[in-house]
Amino acid sequence: MDRTIPSRRSDELALYIRTYYSLLRSTEEVQIKTLIEAHTRINSALHVSAKDPAPDMAAFIYVLLRMPACLTRARLVVMGQSEQVFADHGYLDVEAWEAVNAAGRRRYYFFDGDETIAVYIASRSDIDDMIPSLTAYQIERRKLHQILGKPSIIQLLSTGSDLDQSEHVVEKLSELSEIPMEDLDRLRSIWGEEFSSNLLTIAQEKQSLSVRLLAGSLADYRRATRRWWNHVCHVVPDIHFEDHPIYFVSSNTHSLANLLSGFALVREADLVSFIDDKGSSELKGEYSDILERNVPSSRENFLYYALKKYEAIHPQVAIDRIQHEESLGIVRAPSQHVFDVEVQVVKMSSLQSERLDPRLKLPGVESL
Repeated sequence: MDRTIPSRRSDELALYIRTYYSLLRSTEEVQIKTLIEAHTRINSALHVSAKDPAPDMAAFIYVLLRMPACLTRARLVVMGQSEQVFADHGYLDVEAWEAVNAAGRRRYYFFDGDETIAVYIASRSDIDDMIPSLTAYQIERRKLHQILGKPSIIQLLSTGSDLDQSEHVVEKLSELSEIPMEDLDRLRSIWGEEFSSNLLTIAQEKQSLSVRLLAGSLADYRRATRRWWNHVCHVVPDIHFEDHPIYFVSSNTHSLANLLSGFALVREADLVSFIDDKGSSELKGEYSDILERNVPSSRENFLYYALKKYEAIHPQVAIDRIQHEESLGIVRAPSQHVFDVEVQVVKMSSLQSERLDPRLKLPGVESL
């Protein structure tokens, strides 16, 4: 391993990356604590107070939103490209484990119910996201263990449901721990009913995370990608992709479908009624301002946003939307196994120009 002393910040970052890839190459478990020194030296913009004794709650919460909640109970995080890769290394039938997810990151995670989290990775960028996140979590988890481990705080945390339900008790915790109420409220929002139990676990128990990378060669990523693409081909068997020009566009799963299908615009009357009946005063005011052109916001974008809220209450509408999209040649291929990446296959020849978002109706668009 190259341990040359860095002279510039970019060198610090390069050393950090080289360090964890060198350790991960062994395929054995790597203790996250061995990466803490290199992590703190890079002065990450997402972990600005890594070196401070006081907890960096912003960094801690950032990681919690991007990892499954069971991380607080885990000892080992294992990364691999496919179920077969896990099986080859002794982790049999990981997809029979509990499927868990993260609020802020789309990946397939599985928890064995004891101490191990299996996660599917799609590329090196996933590793470059996972390792700094886990290291930041380890650093801040240690700080919180020290702060919350005081007898007076442990006694307060042991009140359990009182802590979950009483604002006064949470304020007392904030006072004793010097953790801002705003951050404790965010933790309550993330952890829900496990808020007090998770804090008590942090206070009473040390946690030492390890990580293990299974395989990781270019061939492994290619095999995983092929399995993902084969599933797409299975979902739309009537399309022979090799016979058509194909355009790959990376986007959110709603953006192009909204623009090309016009479903929200077709259902505008329903959405307006929903806003009038169920919408907040801010939502109603925003729609009124858009219609009166008091704000530069787009009417179409507003309806797309309202549609998401509407579907959450009326699941049948989501089914209607998918049927509407399919009638226009927009087919969704939900991800299975491997990568949590849904694909939308759009047959350009099946789109109808009158359904397009008005901003797309440029001269000559029909020729597409």
